[in-house]
Amino acid sequence: MPDTEVRSGGVAEALANGRSLLAVTPQAALAQADVLLRAPVPPPAAFRLKAAALRRLARVPEAEQAEAAAVVASRSVALLANAARAMQAGSGEAHVAGLRAHLMSESDDAVAHLILGEILATRGALHSAEASLRSAIDASPAYVEAHVALARVLYHQARPADALTALDPALKRHPGNVDLLRFRATLLTETGAHTEAADLYRRLLQHVPNEADLWIGLGNAFRTLGKREQSAQAYRLGLARSPGHARLYWNLAALGRCLSEDELPAMEQALAAAPTPDDATHLHFAIATVHETAARPERAFEHYLEGNRLRRDTLDYDADGVTAEVARSERLFDAAFLADETGAASPAPIFVVGMPRSGSTLVEQILASHPQIEGTAELPIIPALIRTFAAESDAAPGSSYRDLLAGLSPDARRYWGEQYLARAAAHRRTGRPFFIDKLPHNWLDLGFIRAVLPNARIIDVRRNPLDCCVSNFRLLFAQGHPSSFSLTEMAAFYRDYVRLMRHFETALPGYVHRVIYERLVEDLEGETRRLLAHLQLPFDPACLDFHKTERSVATASADQVRRPLNREGIGAWRRFEPWLDPLKETLGDLPETYAQ
Repeated sequence: MPDTEVRSGGVAEALANGRSLLAVTPQAALAQADVLLRAPVPPPAAFRLKAAALRRLARVPEAEQAEAAAVVASRSVALLANAARAMQAGSGEAHVAGLRAHLMSESDDAVAHLILGEILATRGALHSAEASLRSAIDASPAYVEAHVALARVLYHQARPADALTALDPALKRHPGNVDLLRFRATLLTETGAHTEAADLYRRLLQHVPNEADLWIGLGNAFRTLGKREQSAQAYRLGLARSPGHARLYWNLAALGRCLSEDELPAMEQALAAAPTPDDATHLHFAIATVHETAARPERAFEHYLEGNRLRRDTLDYDADGVTAEVARSERLFDAAFLADETGAASPAPIFVVGMPRSGSTLVEQILASHPQIEGTAELPIIPALIRTFAAESDAAPGSSYRDLLAGLSPDARRYWGEQYLARAAAHRRTGRPFFIDKLPHNWLDLGFIRAVLPNARIIDVRRNPLDCCVSNFRLLFAQGHPSSFSLTEMAAFYRDYVRLMRHFETALPGYVHRVIYERLVEDLEGETRRLLAHLQLPFDPACLDFHKTERSVATASADQVRRPLNREGIGAWRRFEPWLDPLKETLGDLPETYAQ
């Protein structure tokens, strides 16, 4: 039986006694915990002991109260309080060793596991972070902060379906929490559940109708579903509540021909009063579209130029670093490396790569119209896997993850390939044998893709670099395309892309199938037949009626692929030709040779 009081210096002994009683006589363990809790300043471990005993006795509500008390008590422990403050200040790494030492003796301390998990997540060690956060939840199943943190780590691993599951316990406890519901709407969007996301945004807007971000979320969901009028209406309703809101104007502009000359004065007034560079950036792009529609290319280009300059000033983008990684890839991914086929054997993935605005969404829509191919989205899985692979490896400081690929064992290759397939499965909705991953910049990581998914098919979509680069310059990307905000950097990026693709074509002939956008427009059936032949699939006439295929499309080309093929985008760069000398100079001969 437990002591009726704990003598000085006997706390550790009493805790050990209580823990030993848990498995056989939890009632006695509970009594021991109660003795410890009568101390003037009870140790956090006593609350945890009480919670564990109550759970074994199936007294769950009381156990949850004890766990909540344990969390409060742990937050006052100097080691944990200091680590939490350091984490918020961005210097949590210095406390990792101390947290791990603490958890050697206090393995049921949910707060320590949470803080460690969040520090690990900030350095990109997402698998380790996930393990720590799951340990926090094991120790304290009702710990809402741990569930939310786990959901965010899973989201950053490109596992939105798992993140939704992790978020559910937090929402059950706080069903009306706007921040949690907004996060859920984001996760629904990431899993392709756009109708459900739209419904959730509508519900949220009934309670917080003045939140512009929610109107943007609703409008974006409608746009992805092909409901253009409802999308525009959502943005307009948001503007009625938030006049002058920069991103609402930009989203209307991105729909195409939704802004009129009459709205220029209001947008210019909003630009003059823009509170942040980000607001000014969005307004410059929105204003530019109105001038472009009105055939004032010089005025439009002035605003495109300034909007891009403002965004580029916020980015830490290293164009020379991209060129160096391309050169590294050329050295590492030789014919011998590419001949190794010990990764995951599945032939299901079809990667469509290239520059943004190259026609890749059109190719995706053509392929998704085939009865054996499922269109998914621009899946962020490969970048997420590489971040985790790099963060949790023993790479030397300043090295590239590419240096580690040659040393991957067959088992490791299969593991990472299977990780990709498992995460992609959350985005699939049909039983079709093949699916498309259309993240354009996956071209830069083809060495990794080949190592882990040797039977995946690669489709390289190219468009005249002048048209392609100008189209990128006119589009304000939310994230993921940092080269697009400078004409010269974008031209260099295009050159690097062509250089690396030519390397793969030489080192492993037949690995990549190239589609030239202009040829596809001129000969849709012929190019489609060649594309399907490369995929070893029979021709299907539905591919030629791609615009009739009903599916969610979330890219900037969503509206174009819902219309029959046309030549509108060919030669469109010429309207801005007087201001494109920097682009032309950096591209060099690529406008003449890109298709070779």
